[in-house]
Amino acid sequence: VTLEPIINKALKIAMIVFVAKAFGESLDEKNGIFTKLKTKRNKEIDSGTISVILKAIRIIIYIIAAFMVISELGYDISGFITSLGIGGVVITLAAQDTAKSLIGGALIILDKPFKVGDYIKVATFEGTVEEITFRSTNIRTLENSVLHIPNSEMSISAIINFSEMEKRRYFSVSV
Repeated sequence: VTLEPIINKALKIAMIVFVAKAFGESLDEKNGIFTKLKTKRNKEIDSGTISVILKAIRIIIYIIAAFMVISELGYDISGFITSLGIGGVVITLAAQDTAKSLIGGALIILDKPFKVGDYIKVATFEGTVEEITFRSTNIRTLENSVLHIPNSEMSISAIINFSEMEKRRYFSVSV
């Protein structure tokens, strides 16, 4: 029994882990890609959005590395990947409304049609934005109640952001 194949596999696995760790740790807010992205966009990207994007990219890198290591150990992962794809479709179909809200939340966070503190009107609701999560947006109305509007509705509705108006018409009525 020669040790050469075992050493080669160990070196390949170590290289996969090293490269994945290097890529994952090199992603931070000071990275050149994100600084260029901040300067090219008209609206400023906040650090919370960047950190969510970075975490998602790191998770994808580590998952791909894990699949590569498992494949290098000699296991066939094609069936596992296929079952993940089918399982993902089944879960998405079962939880369509939640999936729509999560995607709508991601679009709202990335597109930024409004921010916390803005006074907005969506459909028949209007008020001050208190919180934006991936699933819903919380708006405090003039009656001091809090509305929890799913982001799936927010992403397909017309949004009037009164806080971004440059000029407002003001009528004074004397009695």
